[in-house]
Amino acid sequence: MDRSLFFDQLIKRAGALSCDELDQFFAGLEPVDIDETLGEWRGGYLKGWKFFFRNFILFKWLGKHFISAEKARAQVWFVLGFKISFGLGNSRLRRIEFRDKVSTALIYNYLPLIDHFRKVDDKILMGIMEIKGRIQVYFYLQRI
Repeated sequence: MDRSLFFDQLIKRAGALSCDELDQFFAGLEPVDIDETLGEWRGGYLKGWKFFFRNFILFKWLGKHFISAEKARAQVWFVLGFKISFGLGNSRLRRIEFRDKVSTALIYNYLPLIDHFRKVDDKILMGIMEIKGRIQVYFYLQRI
């Protein structure tokens, strides 16, 4: 089965998935280059720390906007009918080794967070948010 179809099935089962299943799928994905990530992405939650899940739902997380390697908006929200990004989500893109592969990662400027990305296909990325060395949130991004 191709990765995109399999990932669609993962999204449908997101609440029932184990971290081990998500880790296994992530391990099989290819690295993504910084240039491939530039643009706007709609986000979705797969699994992780419930605090993030509640905030993603409550504040209507839309996704991420990667402008350049030096400028990215990690947290784009839909608030009172407007698409906004707060300063705490300001970040930059770098190539970082994570789980034996070098791929693009998003480093937050003001928070101890790193989002590691792998490519499902040209329009879908899977991400793992790491907080000070601990895995906290599994998510995905779809190119807008």
